Amino acid sequence: MSGGAHVSGGGHFAGGHPSGGYGRYPGGGYRGGFRGYGGGFRGYGFGVGLGVGLYFATLPLYYSTYWWGGIPYYYADDTYYTWDGSAGEYQTVDPPAEVEQQAESQAVTELIAYPKNGQSDEQQAKDKSDCRQWAATESGYDPAGTATTADPNRGNYLRAEAACLDARGYSVT
Repeated sequence: MSGGAHVSGGGHFAGGHPSGGYGRYPGGGYRGGFRGYGGGFRGYGFGVGLGVGLYFATLPLYYSTYWWGGIPYYYADDTYYTWDGSAGEYQTVDPPAEVEQQAESQAVTELIAYPKNGQSDEQQAKDKSDCRQWAATESGYDPAGTATTADPNRGNYLRAEAACLDARGYSVT
């Protein structure tokens, strides 16, 4: 079953609740609670993917678009979205396997960091090395090891590395 709680742009639930049940949604009528793991959230742990069937007024700032069967699937932070015209919002969905394969084949393997404070080449190399080491320790993902792009800790690693570089005065893409 799909559907469930509606999440407004501010992240507040209206209608059902995240562990299931029935709730009213903007298009009228009722929908059952959404499926997932651990009380309605899919993924492998906290912060990895949102529950399926949630609605959002806008997409996250950074997302990628993948097309399958004439339908755009939007991907950000281990979560896929499609536009639901009847609700007038984006809904979190389980994508077709082909869309997941597209996302994996185009996965970011390395961040690009631009110095904002005139750091020297030597300082940039040191900062990048320190941040990679710190991100690996914090996330449990080691890109130099046998980890793959499908590892659920990979996203946490990239976010940690980006946060570290940002704190040291870099613009990260």
